[in-house]
Amino acid sequence: MDICDYTQSAAEIFNNIIFTEKVANIIKQAHLKAAELTNTNGGGALTAFHIRAGDAVYPFADFRKMPCVNFHPTPIELAYEIIKDLAKETKVIIFSDDINSVEELKRVLNSKNIFLAEEFRDYHQFSNTELFLFDTVLMSHAKKIYGTHSAVANFAATIGGVELINPHTIYPANKIYQIYKENFGKLDLHDAHKAQTLFYTYLAARASGEEFEKLISLLEQALKYDYENDKYRIYILDTLICNNEFKRADEYLGQILQTRKDKFLELFFTDNEWANCKEMLLKYCFINTRKFKNLDLIAKRARQLPYCKDFFKEKKLRKLRLYLPQRHLWFKKYFKRHYNRYL
Repeated sequence: MDICDYTQSAAEIFNNIIFTEKVANIIKQAHLKAAELTNTNGGGALTAFHIRAGDAVYPFADFRKMPCVNFHPTPIELAYEIIKDLAKETKVIIFSDDINSVEELKRVLNSKNIFLAEEFRDYHQFSNTELFLFDTVLMSHAKKIYGTHSAVANFAATIGGVELINPHTIYPANKIYQIYKENFGKLDLHDAHKAQTLFYTYLAARASGEEFEKLISLLEQALKYDYENDKYRIYILDTLICNNEFKRADEYLGQILQTRKDKFLELFFTDNEWANCKEMLLKYCFINTRKFKNLDLIAKRARQLPYCKDFFKEKKLRKLRLYLPQRHLWFKKYFKRHYNRYL
């Protein structure tokens, strides 16, 4: 079964499910609300924009620290830029579990064409499953759906038969870098969002070839808003190593090991295969760490990881150039071409 057949089948199966009376009524409400929005205030197509936040942003969970989720959230500043343009031509419904942030986003955008999903159903009266179904059905009526790694956005796109547009892929890295610089501070957001946006600014700046001192500065600012997020420290080390600043990296790592060794190493060497930092750790295996005791500590431990052992065992020599820390190699070649998939 190809993807088209799968999508069509999924939509047919969902539409033929016999739900309980209560759930069926919730789904009916979503259909009616979509029709109302489409046919009132001048009519026009709907656009859905889902903003992932929750455990991928806020400090109540460690999920935000994992490099594998770098592009799961959508920074509010990026959403602001995209929705600002969309609302000129279409009605935009914003879906999110981060109510305070999207209310602030709507306030700043100040457009009659922008709505929040919370305006159409009572968040406190629905269960999580009921919210999921209402939002999915309402979202499925949109002509365009924007979102990242979200079950509701993906499922809505499937049953609606439309493409899910990832906000991170709309603009090139240098444009995104400019967007973050211009929009940072325009909205009154939680410190967790500020930290995330500074990190995304770093990623876009790195992909754009920004000087490494500026990159370090962005990560240091992010740590001021989210001190416990060791991912930012891992990226500071990675940036220093990729610029041949081994002595400085060794000294910085020494400070980390003195103040938060257990937490840092637990994240860096997580056993979770899905969430590990193996590509970063592999770099430590290619540099001469004998003069740098702290880097050597990481390198020795990294060489014992199954991934690193397999890498050398299979002699993947053609990939070596991707990991060797030559100045700006990652920035201008590998990283720039793989911006949206980088760790």
